[in-house]
Amino acid sequence: MSSYIDDLRAELVAAAERQSARRVPGGPRPRRATVALAFAAAAVVVLAVVAGRSLLSDDATPVRPAAPAPSPQTGQLSGKPLYGGSLEGGVRYRSLTLRTGVSFVPNDDNWFVDDTSNLFFLFLQRREPGERPGSAYEDVLGGVGFGDAPTTLYDPRRPGRHEVGVHGNLARFLKPHPDLVVSEPRPTRVAGRDGYTFVVRADVRTRDHLDRKCMLRLDRPCVAMGPDFGLADGERLRFSIVDSNRGPFAVVVDGLDAKRFARLADPAKELLSTLRIAG
Repeated sequence: MSSYIDDLRAELVAAAERQSARRVPGGPRPRRATVALAFAAAAVVVLAVVAGRSLLSDDATPVRPAAPAPSPQTGQLSGKPLYGGSLEGGVRYRSLTLRTGVSFVPNDDNWFVDDTSNLFFLFLQRREPGERPGSAYEDVLGGVGFGDAPTTLYDPRRPGRHEVGVHGNLARFLKPHPDLVVSEPRPTRVAGRDGYTFVVRADVRTRDHLDRKCMLRLDRPCVAMGPDFGLADGERLRFSIVDSNRGPFAVVVDGLDAKRFARLADPAKELLSTLRIAG
């Protein structure tokens, strides 16, 4: 994971943990091969500079960049053009530059998106408001991501960092990893497309695949999954891999830990029930 992502990840995790403890109501461009996993691992990054540094304040006004040219895939979908900032519940949004376009309807106003310019991934962050009306957002649960499935990762069977191609079922590929708990894949249907789904949990038990850069920033064990991607101990991701006309497409629900993953389940399910995938 790039230093940019790691820095923001550490900043946002620390802020979320401070909030949880206090109980106060309230880079480089990613590599195409690992970007589908990178967006999932970057759940705590999606607030970026503005939202990450104003986690305890609702005063910041999101900056909406100029609209990029729509991709051919996105052009097939209807909806309001998606820019960075807080999303409005009940409004259908469509991605502008994602290589395989998506559109969706947030179930409420507690979703936030930072970067909408990347060709290969899009991540929607889920925030929980404080108990008092108008208070700062109290917690960051994780989020939902969309993007191309990974084509290369580190070999899970060999200690160290040996990049290899990912072929076939991603769950089967990750299953031998000593620092991951991977569920059995099962059939699923997302946005009218058949595919398979599985859950991954980071459980760092060895020193074979440590991501030391991530560990220094987060002060917790991390496992290196690929050149631009590491998972923090306890992080949970539900992958759904479906076919698109550009190849395998990943829909990921990423919770920062077990409790946040559980709290994210219902709002993520509601949002994904409205998902449309171009092509």
